[in-house]
Amino acid sequence: MIAPKLKKTVKKINIKLIIVIYILVFTISPFVQQATSRYLTTYFYMVIVVVTVAFTFVTCSVKHIREYILLLIPFILFQSLDILTTPNSNILLRGYQIVLFMLPVCLGFVIMKKYEKEGVGRNRLFTAVIILTYMITLVTTIVGCINNPNAARVLATTASSDDPTAVSYNWQNIGGYTFVYSCTLLYPLLVLSFKRRKLSLILVIAFAVAEFMLAINTEYTISLMLILFSSLLFFLPSNLTSKKFIIISVVAVVLVVVFSSIIAVFMQRIGEMIGNEMMAEKMTAVFSGKEAMDSMEDRRVDRYMLSLETFIKNPLFGSMFSGDMVKGGHSFILDTLSQYGLVGGVLLGFMYWRIFRIFYKPFKDKLGFGFVIWLFIQPIVLSTLNTDMWLNNLCLFSPIMLISIFGFNDPIDKENNRK
Repeated sequence: MIAPKLKKTVKKINIKLIIVIYILVFTISPFVQQATSRYLTTYFYMVIVVVTVAFTFVTCSVKHIREYILLLIPFILFQSLDILTTPNSNILLRGYQIVLFMLPVCLGFVIMKKYEKEGVGRNRLFTAVIILTYMITLVTTIVGCINNPNAARVLATTASSDDPTAVSYNWQNIGGYTFVYSCTLLYPLLVLSFKRRKLSLILVIAFAVAEFMLAINTEYTISLMLILFSSLLFFLPSNLTSKKFIIISVVAVVLVVVFSSIIAVFMQRIGEMIGNEMMAEKMTAVFSGKEAMDSMEDRRVDRYMLSLETFIKNPLFGSMFSGDMVKGGHSFILDTLSQYGLVGGVLLGFMYWRIFRIFYKPFKDKLGFGFVIWLFIQPIVLSTLNTDMWLNNLCLFSPIMLISIFGFNDPIDKENNRK
């Protein structure tokens, strides 16, 4: 009985499937990244990336090619701004960086169109690969940070990938800044899976505890706060719509402003419970006003204000033509406005709009679409508070897992529509 099923599964495996799985695992796992660099060289992955992106154009049907090009135009224009404002840049290297930047967008588009045509298909395999790789890396990261305190932060500040310490941590599969926050951005999917009856309460608790342990042991305060706020979604109804989510969010923001002092005390207590003074101080400062934020060592507010002030001085083009690309360096969105003004801001808006239309709007009729809205908004919030655009989460990991969670003609949606 098992042999025929195994033979059938093996027959479905082809080079395209292997490449997609390799890209998913490479993107998540520091160990695989290090092993590829050591034994296959970086050029191997470069070839994989270029060939994969080129293949998405070749396989894209005439029916979808216009939609595909419209999706990519703002991304290409955004990267072109960077090339124009970066002096003496290596054209070939910059070309590869553009292709790498758009890889999750291109691959995600093909996967979404496959879903619309054929249903869940191989996405359950991709989902299993993503979850397994994340869980293995999550465990090795927690263990690695216990054995090597501040390892995740050291990886975030290492100037070169050839640094002996970074190489050692990669071989131990310790995830740094990108892994920790990418894992955090996937947390709402855990809530959605529970609401959709895809996971038992025991598994949900186990995964949630693992997420909290990751944020605490890597000492990323924003990660812990995002997980805390996302955990409040467990108390919202399963049939949460986008309209209800927006109303609840507006009310929540008002309550946070009104009761900020009480929340600050609550955050202080959480910090004391986890036994980390630095994280407790940062979480408390967020809700204690400007003076408390200004007293922090990294003076993050000052960095945000530097980007904002540069944008205000020249709102149309920012510092693009000044010869000195001024930015605070702590916010992807604010830094974009600082460097490129409204030109960059409009391109960002178009990118996010196209991402929503392609990767999230197809699920609008599904039960619990309100949770999907937060899954889309959360990376934008993080991009405002920190660096990176998080395209792997926005266009690849989250859409793949949403396909598996929502399924195809899921009975729970039919039941909801009847109501």
